[in-house]
Amino acid sequence: MLGKLRRNIGAGILTFIPIWVTAWVISVLVGILVSLGSPFVNVMFGWVRNLSPGLASAFSAPWFQSAIAIATVLAALYLLGEIATAVAGRRLLAAFDYLISHIPIV
Repeated sequence: MLGKLRRNIGAGILTFIPIWVTAWVISVLVGILVSLGSPFVNVMFGWVRNLSPGLASAFSAPWFQSAIAIATVLAALYLLGEIATAVAGRRLLAAFDYLISHIPIV
């Protein structure tokens, strides 16, 4: 009886810790993404507020602005990755072509 209780509590703790750490890491990452994207979102909603106050009030919920900030940062990171991959890919292809061109038989 006591062994089963100890085993189940241990299993519960060992199950809870990874879930808690994962939730904490996600929370920290979301906080970082929101803080990085907030300046852009504030400028964007300032423009919208000047152009259409009704539309700005409809989209002024904090969760919506946070979602836009996260999407903006992820899109910027994606574009940065695409650019870096294209540049690195071109350099690798040029190096491969250089290597192939210096092989006598080829």
